[in-house]
Amino acid sequence: MTPEELFQHAYRAHQARDVRHAEQLYLQFLKAAPRDTDACNLLGVLYLETGRPAQAIPWISKALDLAPRDAQAHYNLGVALKDAEHLSKAANHFRESARLDPDNPEPGNALGNVLRQLEMPDAAVEAFRAALTADASHGAAREGLSDALNDLGVAANAEARADEALTLFDEATTVNLDNADAWINLGILREQTGDLSGAADAYRAANAARPGFVDAHFRLAHLSDHEIAEKDMDAMRELASSAQLDHKARALLAYGLACGHEKQGEYEQEFEELRRAHAIKAEGHRFDLESIHRRFDTIRDVFADVTAASASRSKDAGAALIFIVGMPRSGTTLTEQILASHPRVHGCGESGIVARAALHSEKISGTPYPASMAQLSTDNLREIAKTSQAAFDELADGADIAVDTTPTNFLQCGLIAALWPSARIIHCIRHPLDICLSIYQNALSDDHAYAHDFATLAGYFIEYDRLMHHWIETLPGRIFELRYDRVVTRFEETVRALLTHCDLPFDPQCLQFHETRRAVKTPSAGQVRKPIYAGSLDRWRKYEEPLAELRQSLAEQIERFE
Repeated sequence: MTPEELFQHAYRAHQARDVRHAEQLYLQFLKAAPRDTDACNLLGVLYLETGRPAQAIPWISKALDLAPRDAQAHYNLGVALKDAEHLSKAANHFRESARLDPDNPEPGNALGNVLRQLEMPDAAVEAFRAALTADASHGAAREGLSDALNDLGVAANAEARADEALTLFDEATTVNLDNADAWINLGILREQTGDLSGAADAYRAANAARPGFVDAHFRLAHLSDHEIAEKDMDAMRELASSAQLDHKARALLAYGLACGHEKQGEYEQEFEELRRAHAIKAEGHRFDLESIHRRFDTIRDVFADVTAASASRSKDAGAALIFIVGMPRSGTTLTEQILASHPRVHGCGESGIVARAALHSEKISGTPYPASMAQLSTDNLREIAKTSQAAFDELADGADIAVDTTPTNFLQCGLIAALWPSARIIHCIRHPLDICLSIYQNALSDDHAYAHDFATLAGYFIEYDRLMHHWIETLPGRIFELRYDRVVTRFEETVRALLTHCDLPFDPQCLQFHETRRAVKTPSAGQVRKPIYAGSLDRWRKYEEPLAELRQSLAEQIERFE
């Protein structure tokens, strides 16, 4: 058999998927013709097709050594390197293949996918656009471009570039109407920036793009002022009956159905779904209220002296700081929106900077927080404050004052006072039953596992209440208590008092807070887009029967509030 006949037999065996025979024939042929680029390339492709990229790489590399301008060989080597997880090298060969054969969309599409894996979405967008220039009908490149634009939108949103993120999500959904992830990201950001109608449209589009998209159903049901249609309720009920859903999806659907029942005034059915949601979330978890009691006691003990010792430090440099604290659903987001409407103030949202400061104290002392604080020197405190202040200054983007709105920083008032003696602290308070009801109605993170049972919810609230009284006693004059009912009933008077505490001149923009355009990344995003209204006062009265246990457990806190 001549070498040519041997090659033809090898190729036919390859085409017939007779892998072992084809491999033997290619190797036999290459002994006779070791510089045959086609055979080197095809043997490498055979190895690729059978899941052996490491064996493919040397053969295709040899083909390229013999013919360095072979665009297909560059592409094949890129595939082999990608499959062997050598992504940067793969990108180089896909890029060269695209350069040598600009009319072929495949190298550009492959390059875009590798660049996304390398977390280089900007470069991926360019690669996908080049592929679509070669072939505008290339479906995979269109989907890849949409995904890469979505990646860029997520990154921009994480860096608080909301307008840029909206533009990117818009383009991602225009490029590919079936990109459900981009649709839901667009919906969330529209909701956060106050475009509630646009958010509803995006959530519906996400559902259309991915039937059975649980998160889109939940968000549409939860959307403020959105009237839920019975067909949406039926869709959630049908999804909830599926045995294929994980516990997170089942809980979200129960919360979504609860939102729908609330909007329809069906409070008994609402509570049935809420109980179901919390039972699902509590599966396999037990909230240890006793450990919370010990933790809060430790915080009180540790910070009895540290704050006093640090209060003599000089005024902090950089942006002045305001910390808004309280239980979730107590009005913290509304308070931030009012303050962030002032021209001198930047709202940082839930920055996490104080939590990182606590971890910094652990690294310095080698002791878990909060016990770590007792071992820190004044110089240590200054070091932590300097690092944390720099993080706030970066977020503040040149504003005079930065506002952190992490509700659970009520645990950290002592740390805040130790690091920033001149910082203002705003404590948001609201009727205890309204707070607990709203916590129970919202799908909060697993950090709020105390909410799954009324006994632990009441117990946690009592521990929080005790700790806040400790801070008020040990930090006299530092904490301004902002009552939600007074914000509603005596709005301008209360806003003026709040601004005075924050050493800010009155500005009428604070009264028009609902017109301030900024992303609000909390469940209250929809509510802060409306002028002050009384609808959230005494909501608990609609639920007196199911809340009877809570009302009894919190009798002391309720009496003191009223």
